[in-house]
Amino acid sequence: MKSQGSPINFRLSRLAQPTLLLGGVVFLVPVLTLYVPLSLATLLPVLVVVAIAGRIVSGRPEFRLSRISTIVVSALILLATASAAWSYSAELTWEKIPRTAMIALAGALLLAAMSGLDRTQSRIISKAFLAGFMLALVLVMSERATGGLLFRTALVMGSEGNFLNQFNRPLSLLSIMLWPAVVILTDRRPVYGIATVIGCLALFATFQTGAATAAVAVGIVVFAGIYAAPRIVGPLTGALLGASVLLAPTIEHMLPQPKAMFEELGLPRSAYHRLLIWQFASQKIAERPVLGWGFNTSRAIPGGKENLDVSEAALPLHPHNAALQWRLELGILGALLGAGLFVVAAECARRYGRNRIAQAAGTATVASAYCIAMLSFGAWQSWWLSGLFVIAGITVLSCRDPERSADV
Repeated sequence: MKSQGSPINFRLSRLAQPTLLLGGVVFLVPVLTLYVPLSLATLLPVLVVVAIAGRIVSGRPEFRLSRISTIVVSALILLATASAAWSYSAELTWEKIPRTAMIALAGALLLAAMSGLDRTQSRIISKAFLAGFMLALVLVMSERATGGLLFRTALVMGSEGNFLNQFNRPLSLLSIMLWPAVVILTDRRPVYGIATVIGCLALFATFQTGAATAAVAVGIVVFAGIYAAPRIVGPLTGALLGASVLLAPTIEHMLPQPKAMFEELGLPRSAYHRLLIWQFASQKIAERPVLGWGFNTSRAIPGGKENLDVSEAALPLHPHNAALQWRLELGILGALLGAGLFVVAAECARRYGRNRIAQAAGTATVASAYCIAMLSFGAWQSWWLSGLFVIAGITVLSCRDPERSADV
């Protein structure tokens, strides 16, 4: 009896409730991203608790945080806290710091917990994520075909434009989430991964969210380059991403005037507004180039509420560009730390990917996240930061060899 029970007990321990629960939560991530993207701020701590429980059940309760990435993130939080001393609006700085620090801590714990799950757990949870991602794509196609079967009640005026705008947040995150799904698909057949990438690129292009389409396109280029020459293109990608963060404030000197581009190129009004915001932010960076205006003060920058054209405010809430926001609020040191985040992430993707496809997909995830970060959303928005950490955890799960001892 005892000998017959041992294999059963072993399987039960491998398929323990925390693992199944984590798989269930990971399955819901893409679907909730589609319909309730703000829920990612709640999903992150849930994933942390369940992932740590899974580690304990699997007999791997001890784990360590990634040394380099933890140093960079901690330094960024410390700099943000210190900036309250010279902040243009200290109340806005202190208001945001606690939540941002908690998200950073939760994200670091999630990455450490995910990186140490064993092979059986990783396989179960990866399959759950893939099922959720494919379901989300089917729902996106259904929404597009029906004009918003489930979104319809959220429309303001019932117009197609309003309907399409509802997908800006979801598709931006799904464009990053695509790459860990590609790794899981190519483990079965490479053609599945290729078909999914092409399908996503075509599908996202039918929506009014150029950032998501651009993120997939950039990811494709990076994926192909890393797959062809990981030792050369991998470090080069990290270096280019980091350098572009540092050079972001020079954008107003590198491009023609926004008005000229708007008239000559026939840009959408939203793109024209974005260019005006970037120009204004670059000018304000020049006023406080070293220390910046203080963490989370973009919405309070002098002149930010004035219109630069008919209805285009100079800086409504944030620059819609993480590199400019880091430099504007935290000065040159903030920009250096922000650049360091991308360099470290790209290097980890190259170094710890279990094979060439995993290395390419991991780096493509970083590049796609960079693309969205430089075109959309505030750098400190809770749902956005939480979403990035959740996707990073899933990427670690799908790309890393579970049997490697080092923690990412």
